[in-house]
Amino acid sequence: MKQKMRKCMNVSNLACLAMLAVTFGSCKQEQVEDAETGSLVTRIVFERTTPTRATSTAIPATTWTNIKQVQLFLYETTTGTIKFSDIFAPTASAPTITKTWSMVPEGEYHLVLVANTKSSTDAVETTITGTSAPLEWTGMNVRGFAATALSIRHKPIAAGFPSNISSALGAGHALKPFESPSEIFMAYSTNPVKIESGKKTDLSASPLSLKRDVALMRVRVRANDKSKGFDNTDVDFAHADASVLIYTLPDHIGIHKEDGGVSTTSDDKNVIVGGSGTSTFSTTDPTSGYNPTKIVD
Repeated sequence: MKQKMRKCMNVSNLACLAMLAVTFGSCKQEQVEDAETGSLVTRIVFERTTPTRATSTAIPATTWTNIKQVQLFLYETTTGTIKFSDIFAPTASAPTITKTWSMVPEGEYHLVLVANTKSSTDAVETTITGTSAPLEWTGMNVRGFAATALSIRHKPIAAGFPSNISSALGAGHALKPFESPSEIFMAYSTNPVKIESGKKTDLSASPLSLKRDVALMRVRVRANDKSKGFDNTDVDFAHADASVLIYTLPDHIGIHKEDGGVSTTSDDKNVIVGGSGTSTFSTTDPTSGYNPTKIVD
């Protein structure tokens, strides 16, 4: 009796294993049929153009240390719909990064790279048209939306204006305070990118150049040159009420290749609080981030 039962159990187990093998095999085949994908290889560099600057020779350094994360968008050339997106944090110290993506749906796309727009860590807000509140972009929640539906906007200062600025503005003003935004970099593919099933699309021969869309603005003040009308005995740049405010900000930045970038419309009630308090104006040279580091003279 025991041998007969054991034999039945073995037959049953074998049957179960056979069924599982058939099930897994059919699932694998269905996945391949449903997801026609290829891979994409890119090489990413920084755009090297002559910066606009004042008489100082110190130029802000641009390296991968400026970049916290990069988000790739592929949107269809015909419909503008985002079909693939992914976020990665660069770790290279060299000027060039080569990146490979797999499981990219086949199709013809425009390619966009956007850096430093993670709203939980960067000083920006990201939105998708149709959502009721700002929404942090991920590699998945942007898919299926039109590229024109995505916007990068200014991040409000939760606590409002610093108290001394609020006092100076007085009651009833309509101004809205925003943080200084993170440095935003963007890059576009020159030509449409074609992804074919089972094939590798290699764009590394033509590097994608990250360009600053939001950059650093440095203000230098010769505070003690009386011949130029400045006198630091009249203006105290180390006062607790010192501040730098920037008005009339662009409404948003878009990611669409033809209908994106920094918007041409603005709101004169939006104000960036660039700095406030005794540390607003520095009186010593920086130790890093510039080449050369000599700024104050």
